[in-house]
Amino acid sequence: MATRSIITIDGTRIYSHYDGYPEGMAYKLLEAVKLLHPEPLRSARLLNAFIAANYTNCDLDDVTGGEEYRYTINTQELTIIAQEIEIGTDNKELIYNGKISDFINREIGKVVIQEIEGNLYTRQQAREKYLYHLEDSDRELWTDEMREKSLQKAHTFKTALSLYEKEARK
Repeated sequence: MATRSIITIDGTRIYSHYDGYPEGMAYKLLEAVKLLHPEPLRSARLLNAFIAANYTNCDLDDVTGGEEYRYTINTQELTIIAQEIEIGTDNKELIYNGKISDFINREIGKVVIQEIEGNLYTRQQAREKYLYHLEDSDRELWTDEMREKSLQKAHTFKTALSLYEKEARK
């Protein structure tokens, strides 16, 4: 049976016919973030990646009525508002209002994504960024200031990776 939802990403509405419940939405967002890598999360990119990751059941359509969930995503703030809709009415119950990363991790039940420096990263993406910045800091022509900045970025991603490792041991 379909669980329909309307997803609004920075004002653009998407109709999703299946898996509109919160856990299903978390997996849809996670797949979209994976497609975005290594690009930063921005409005048009998330919109395109979301549709590409979920093309079998999403449509840019102005369908309203009959949806069981509504999601409003703000890519500038990296936030999501989730509401459950009482079918046949416009009564809404707020389910979640906060960071996209926290929503995804909560619904999936483990840490699968983190917000780092204003962007969303999976474990693999964070590892790649850590290694990139670590390698980048070793350039011969760089000044000490440039090298230090790259090492600081590497440390930021290494800290994020330690959270993934701790979660994996649970």
